[in-house]
Amino acid sequence: MNNLDIVILGSPGERREELTNTIKAIGHTPVPTDSEFAGTGDAILVDLDTALTESELQNAELDARPMLVVAGAVSPALRRLMARSADTLLVTDPSEGGLRTALATASGLAARRQPAPGRAMAWMAAAAS
Repeated sequence: MNNLDIVILGSPGERREELTNTIKAIGHTPVPTDSEFAGTGDAILVDLDTALTESELQNAELDARPMLVVAGAVSPALRRLMARSADTLLVTDPSEGGLRTALATASGLAARRQPAPGRAMAWMAAAAS
């Protein structure tokens, strides 16, 4: 699995810190959204279990990079992101095992880097037993 630079969208705080630490523990590099490198990350992780601004949600919808969406429940924001025409993975388990599974898939998608136009791919990532 290739090391990915992951841009994390979601409210700052304890939850983002946990996701950042988990991504590092798995061997990937978290990229702050306010960094000059945020536009060059390999994939985006959107945490819908925290608050996103409308601007962040719109930017995420238009981004062509592979996206991991952490969501514990169906919401209008989740429906919007799953309808985008790029590779989208739904992560229902943001534990280390769940993120490891999702990031392995995202690594392959990022290497391919040519999403099928007009089609979103949805995957459920859960911790390996």
